[in-house]
Amino acid sequence: MDLPRSFGIFGLLAMGMPMMSAADLVPDFSREILPILSDNCFQCHGPDANHREADLRLDLESNAKAPRDSYNIIDPGNSAGSELVYHITTDDEMDRMPPLDSIKSLSDDEKNLLTRWIDSGAEWGQHWSFDPIMRPAGKPYRLDCRRRITTRRLVAISGSGSGFTHSPGFTRFDWLATNS
Repeated sequence: MDLPRSFGIFGLLAMGMPMMSAADLVPDFSREILPILSDNCFQCHGPDANHREADLRLDLESNAKAPRDSYNIIDPGNSAGSELVYHITTDDEMDRMPPLDSIKSLSDDEKNLLTRWIDSGAEWGQHWSFDPIMRPAGKPYRLDCRRRITTRRLVAISGSGSGFTHSPGFTRFDWLATNS
């Protein structure tokens, strides 16, 4: 069986490239971590003082990373020393978070994501909607009114030899108005 030559070249190129897995990527706080915490933790460990348990706020970086008596809830760079990881991965029903009697639960992927986030430094952020809008890098777009591209002009430009034709109502006056 002969493999196409291009397959062999791409195969050689791919072998020389470092492979990155999902485990190598640093989780994005606002798009990946915050939704997990919000959906599963903020009900008991969020801004509502009337429902807060264990005097713990996971919605505030200062409170979540603050050292406690002999432990840290979130210990950046050390998931093994973080109580958050212990509580989401333990088999002990009394320590399990979210509690077994709640309707909340974390998937294995979410647990791994939180663990990777803590191991990578637990960089905090804000909700993505509060981030400033940034223009994409590259050549800035400038609207030039003299070179307005309309559908009719595109058809006129690409119409020769491509099978496109003008609509039946397209007159010489329309053509002049569109192309002037």
